[in-house]
Parts: sequence; C-alpha cells; structure tokens
Amino acid sequence: MDLLHQEHINKIENCPLHSQNGELKLYRWVNKDKLLNSFIPNGIRPKHSTTCLAWGLSTFNSKDSAIQELNNLSKSIRRKYNAIAWCNVKDDDGVKHQSGNKRHHYTFYPKINFDLINNFQVIEDEN
Repeated sequence: MDLLHQEHINKIENCPLHSQNGELKLYRWVNKDKLLNSFIPNGIRPKHSTTCLAWGLSTFNSKDSAIQELNNLSKSIRRKYNAIAWCNVKDDDGVKHQSGNKRHHYTFYPKINFDLINNFQVIEDEN
C-alpha cells in the first residue's frame, strides 16, 4: 500500500501502526477557504518530521468530538479553521489508526491516490 508521504513514513520504524478494519465516518477541522492547506500533515515541519502520527491527518469519529476537541485548542489555533468536513473512509483508502488514549481520535494516512479534496465534504461552519 503506497501512502501519501510514503518516502517520509518509511524512515520511521513501525509507521504507521495497525489499521482499524471496516468503513469509518471521520471528521476533520478544515478551513473551507484554503481547503488544500487543511490536508497538509504536521510532519512537513522539521520538528515533527520524525514523528509517525505527524504524517497522518488528525480526524475524529463524530462531529461532536471534532467540535469539542477544536474548542479545547487555543484561540490562535482555532482561528485557522472555519468548518468541519467528513468522509467515509474504507479499508482501501488508507490506514485508519486509533491514536492515543482518546477513543474518538483517529490518524488517517491516505493512500497516494486518495482524493482528499473531493472525498471530504464540508458540512458545517464553525465561526
């Protein structure tokens, strides 16, 4: 399976971790005016480049969880986002890793040919 940013992911041992099987509806914070920028992983920043989770996209298994986590962020970070987008992610779309202690948080590592812009649908303004 060739993932988006595979060349960087290959440099990190055991990355990504296991994928959850089955279709999941995942939600992500986005800026609807700069949608393409909403799908750039944190791994592009040098200080995060060796962190596996930074090469995936932070997503949530419900709209409410996404909104709650967004509201827990500082105002300066919250201002970067103005909407929530969702996508039904299937097994052959990439790796869906339930990350951390938060059962509602998933890191999504899309396959290289997965069209993020057309598959994630903006559903709600947050500002």
